[in-house]
Amino acid sequence: MSNSNTNGSKPNTTEPIMLDNLKIDTEPKKTHLLEDIKIAYEQLFREIKYNTDLTIREILNESNLKIMKMQHEYEQKIKEVKLKQWCINCGKEAVYYCCKNTSYCNETCQHQHWSKHFKTCLRINSRNDGEFDDPMD
Repeated sequence: MSNSNTNGSKPNTTEPIMLDNLKIDTEPKKTHLLEDIKIAYEQLFREIKYNTDLTIREILNESNLKIMKMQHEYEQKIKEVKLKQWCINCGKEAVYYCCKNTSYCNETCQHQHWSKHFKTCLRINSRNDGEFDDPMD
C-alpha cells in the first residue's frame, strides 16, 4: 500500500497507517510501544487492585464497628428487659408486685390470677403463719 497518489502528488494523509504494515525499521518502535502499553496496563491494574483492597478494608472496618455498636446496644436492651418484671397473667410489663416472681400489670389481671396464686403466695402465707386470709374478699 502506498501513501502517494498514482499521479505523483503529495501522499494521502487521510489513509490510516496500520502497525502491521510498518516497515521493518519501525519494528523496534512497535515492540517498545507494546511494552510501554503493557507496563502502563500493569501499573493501572495494580493501582485499581490497591484502591479496591483499600476500599474493601474500609468497608469491613466500618461494618465491624457498626456490628460492635449494635451488639452493645442489644446487650444493653437485654439487661434492661431482664430488670423488668412481667405480669404472670398476661405477660405485659408489671406495675404491681405481690411476692417473689409474681407480678401483675393491673388489678384485673391480679384478680383473674388470684385463684391460682393465693395457695403459694409467700407474702400472704408468711404474714399469717400458715393461716390463709384471702385479701381479695
